[in-house]
Amino acid sequence: MTIKHWFVTGRIYNFPQKISLIIERDKITFYDPSRDIAGSFELDENDMIVKAIDGGFVNVAKIQAEKRTMNHYDNGTHKWFSIFEAAKLFGKETS
Repeated sequence: MTIKHWFVTGRIYNFPQKISLIIERDKITFYDPSRDIAGSFELDENDMIVKAIDGGFVNVAKIQAEKRTMNHYDNGTHKWFSIFEAAKLFGKETS
């Protein structure tokens, strides 16, 4: 299952920050066009987000993914993607 989701953080950089997510069972990929930052981080089988997805609790998975994404984003603990890689994954959102 792949869940596409976005959320607004309340932060303002080049413009208000709106993070786009692709939530999958094994990883979360994100893109922040306000700073041209994109990346991903892995999830393991015992992760709360994976259990929420498996249980059909999509809204729980989205909320937890937002929190986890911002933690990885702020701490720089994610695999960095180039803007070109983000364009492939997120399409027109990168324009």
